[in-house]
Amino acid sequence: MSLGRRKTPSLSLTAIFALLLTIFTNIAFASSNPSSNQDTQDKDSNELICHTDNPEECYPKIFVPTDEFQAVQKDQEIPQGLHVRLNVTSGQLEAKINVEGEVPEELKGLSPEEQAVLVVEPEQPEEPQVPKGAPVYEPVGAVKKPQHEAGYFYDVLSMIKDPATRDTTYDDALEWLEDLSHDMYYGLKLTEDTQAVKELLCLMSDDAQPVEEGFVPRDQRAATIVAAALSNNPPALQKVAEQWSELKGMTCLVTQKPLSEGFSGRQFIPQGDAVHDPSSPGRVKAKVSVVNNMMKNDELRKEFVDSDMMKYLLEVLVPTTPSWTSAQRKVGQLALDNFLDEDMGAVLGQWPADKVQMDKVCKEGSMEDGCWDYRVNEIAQNHKGDDSHWSGDLARRLADARKTQARKEPARDEKLRAFCTYCLAPGTPKACTQCHAAYYCHQSCQRAHWRDVHAKECKPLTKMGQQRAMSLPTQVRLLMQCLLEGKNLDTLRGSGDKSPDIEMMAMAGVAYAGLETSEANVKRACDIVAKIQTNAFNWADDEAGQIGVFLEPTFAMMNHSCTPNAMVQVVGRKIILRAESDIKAGEEIEISYTDYTWPKKMRAAALKSYHFNCQCPRCKEDLNVYQVCAATEGNDLDIFSLALGASSIRQHPAVTNPNTARAASKLSEELCSLTKFSHAGQYDLTALLSRLHRCNPLVEKGLWAVFPLPNILSEVATTLAQRGSFPQALAITCLVATSSDPHRYPAAFYPVRLRALYFIAKLLSHTAADTASPAPTGLGSAMQTALNEIDQVALCQMLLMMVIRLAPPGFAQEWDLAKDANELLYEINQLPGRDREVSLIQSWIQNPTDEQSRAFFKFAVVDPVHTLADLGKTVISELIVF
Repeated sequence: MSLGRRKTPSLSLTAIFALLLTIFTNIAFASSNPSSNQDTQDKDSNELICHTDNPEECYPKIFVPTDEFQAVQKDQEIPQGLHVRLNVTSGQLEAKINVEGEVPEELKGLSPEEQAVLVVEPEQPEEPQVPKGAPVYEPVGAVKKPQHEAGYFYDVLSMIKDPATRDTTYDDALEWLEDLSHDMYYGLKLTEDTQAVKELLCLMSDDAQPVEEGFVPRDQRAATIVAAALSNNPPALQKVAEQWSELKGMTCLVTQKPLSEGFSGRQFIPQGDAVHDPSSPGRVKAKVSVVNNMMKNDELRKEFVDSDMMKYLLEVLVPTTPSWTSAQRKVGQLALDNFLDEDMGAVLGQWPADKVQMDKVCKEGSMEDGCWDYRVNEIAQNHKGDDSHWSGDLARRLADARKTQARKEPARDEKLRAFCTYCLAPGTPKACTQCHAAYYCHQSCQRAHWRDVHAKECKPLTKMGQQRAMSLPTQVRLLMQCLLEGKNLDTLRGSGDKSPDIEMMAMAGVAYAGLETSEANVKRACDIVAKIQTNAFNWADDEAGQIGVFLEPTFAMMNHSCTPNAMVQVVGRKIILRAESDIKAGEEIEISYTDYTWPKKMRAAALKSYHFNCQCPRCKEDLNVYQVCAATEGNDLDIFSLALGASSIRQHPAVTNPNTARAASKLSEELCSLTKFSHAGQYDLTALLSRLHRCNPLVEKGLWAVFPLPNILSEVATTLAQRGSFPQALAITCLVATSSDPHRYPAAFYPVRLRALYFIAKLLSHTAADTASPAPTGLGSAMQTALNEIDQVALCQMLLMMVIRLAPPGFAQEWDLAKDANELLYEINQLPGRDREVSLIQSWIQNPTDEQSRAFFKFAVVDPVHTLADLGKTVISELIVF
């Protein structure tokens, strides 16, 4: 039979590697002596070929066929008349009994020539049948069990899990475990034991453990064990990540603190004189290694960043003694490997998130993300000639990350274009046709601003170019206006601060105003900047930042107090002074220069630029918000308060129980760094829930008004609303409005409280429509029942009326929040069939002090909001667990 090389179009040529050459040998051989041949075959068929001493490996000299193809050994003889084929891939000859007339399935329909050579489609291997309950395949591969497992490993684990046996034997056990934990198998076995991991992490975060002579400190040893178990051991890291939600909720038996609290970076870095302890650098380095290894997991890395771990790690870069060099290098490597160096597996864009901070702020001790650049550059400067030092690489990559960050963020000038330069109203104003650095919502604003100051600043701004002019800091632009108008702000007093930052702004203002940068001009400008910083009231937007600066000599005379009796409110171009409590004749009017609900440390830092130490009762006695609120006298506007009454405020445990009172101040100081305001109006729910989980000690003690819990709850509610979870957002906001805001800001008209009321009304406009539908809404039964039993429309109307009624007197038509409330109220009032409800509501708002009106207010507003607030506690508990 001749062999052809013809390609068959109907068969695939892509499987050439599975080519099978099929040979049919159906040839009859004539024999003159059949009996002789048969005798020879019978004799040969009984012979065996053996190449080894093992009889099982022997095979017949003459191949014995069956109905299925079998491999033919090289030294076997093939009987005549068999169906033989050669597997070209394996080089193995195969044969079976030939059935006359049988055509293999793969040859059917082909001509004799085509049957000679055949390209066969490769058989796809069958999917392996995975047994039920078998472990899921992991690409990292299985961790091989050692041939002889160390039995004492489990004895050591048992000892580690028993804090009661912490003697020298315990230190020996830690040392043994450290040796074993470097092995992948034992590292994985260790992390599979949740209780053992928990005890090691608790021990690691407890630097108060006694140090036995001759032994490594226990917290350092525990950290070394965990770091070794996780290092280059993906299965072990994955196991810890899976357990993390459970682990961080556990309580450490020795410290009686949640693991999440002990695991915060604050516990890793020695405070005060402890930084000079010779053992501190080694202990810190070991703990940083744990964080570094845990950050290799995407979820844990994100959680650590959101919980300000990088801020605490920055503190390691502060000491200047040589003993800290190794720990600092470990921190630098952590930042590079996890966030900045893609070659090491870093995920770019996760960190840093904050903008670069001014050197002055960093020198004063700030540890915000924006100060990483300052600290790293400081170390790099000390190793300027050493190209291999980690600090140089980190400084360069940080600078690159900042550039990328700047390109992604909306430019400040883009944000300012959304506000009228004169009246500060938001919208879509039009630019000045000359400088394009001032925007106006109406011709009247343009003319007024031209007369006021723009006629003098327009030409210098035009010379600067739009981009530079619009990016000027607000204070520099105000300085430039003062210089152009010849104003020295003589009626105001400055701080006399001559810091480099003030000098820089002064020189910029002088240059942009077109004046000579002489010493006299710069000195004059420095004085003006100092007066602006000391006396100005800033008008800021949540997204755009600082929009305007107000200077008013009379208002500037008011002194500061963290327990003020008055507040300043900005409405458009007007600044309004409102009394927060009754002020007697001759009594000094005091306002707060900062948010007085912040903890003492934060308030002191914010007041540093004013060059005084506050001596108000809140600061001197470190009073919490509940104590201050209990001592505040009410006013006639309390008839609109959602609080249950003065007696309930005065009976709060943070007022009556000294331990709870101290805990409120202490927890607020410890958790204050958790508040991060979004500049984009969008919050990351996962990050928020991580911060909320950190606030669990406040939740457990019912300290709903203690910073930063109210701020985080408000952000969570906003995020849930953005995701369409209106009932949950409503319940949380009601909790904030009843259990947080009245204690933080005693005045019922305080803007923060009114914004919460308006937000509740907005959410009710959504939930009212949902619960009115007969179709299932997916709400929990308790929430569904509560919303069905509430007249949500009436509640919404009354809350909006409260916002309008409590707006600054005479400014309800100008204040943005009151205008929004009026618009929403108008829409609701158009609903048909509510004449009776509207009549009752009108009677209440016209005479809210009437006894019947008070009862109606309690029934229609206070009780429903408190019912929803109770559900809010349930929602928060579920979110914390989640």
